[in-house]
Amino acid sequence: MNQEYFDLLQNYNFGSSIIANLVSIALSVLQIVALWMLYDKAGQHGWAAIVPFYSSYTRFKISGKKNLFWASLVAELLTYAVTGYMIFTIFMVALVGGNENEMIIKIVLAILLLIVLAIVEIVLTIIMWVGFAKAFGHGGGFAVGLIFLSSIFLMVLAFNPKTEFVGFGGKREDEAAAPVEEVDNF
Repeated sequence: MNQEYFDLLQNYNFGSSIIANLVSIALSVLQIVALWMLYDKAGQHGWAAIVPFYSSYTRFKISGKKNLFWASLVAELLTYAVTGYMIFTIFMVALVGGNENEMIIKIVLAILLLIVLAIVEIVLTIIMWVGFAKAFGHGGGFAVGLIFLSSIFLMVLAFNPKTEFVGFGGKREDEAAAPVEEVDNF
């Protein structure tokens, strides 16, 4: 009796994991399609949606914060480096031996650095989504939606035929191209 119940549970878990994976793949494809459409609306290359770092760069560019992409990239790369350093330190102490107190101090410092880098990434992402919402003519409420439910709000932007690209970071192109008045110097 217990074996039959266990087999039934195992089959149920297998089936539900297949369904969850299929739903996840479908949502990922929808998000790629949504980004592709939004990039096209913004006059950017739609295929950028499928190229990892270039897609992030394009989102920052549309939000009018192109230079912040580089800060975000550096923060990501530092995160990978610090994590690798932590793993290397743990393995070296475990394999070769060494001062465990020194290892603990290094790991605590690395964890603090990772926390700071995570906060930097979160702030940069919030700034990017606010600019992205403005670029398509939306305000702070829509930006909050992009921050917390980005997949859904990207689809709302992409599949709404009334959505138009206003300008990079919400600045209309006619405003950005307005001539600067020359001042006569005496």
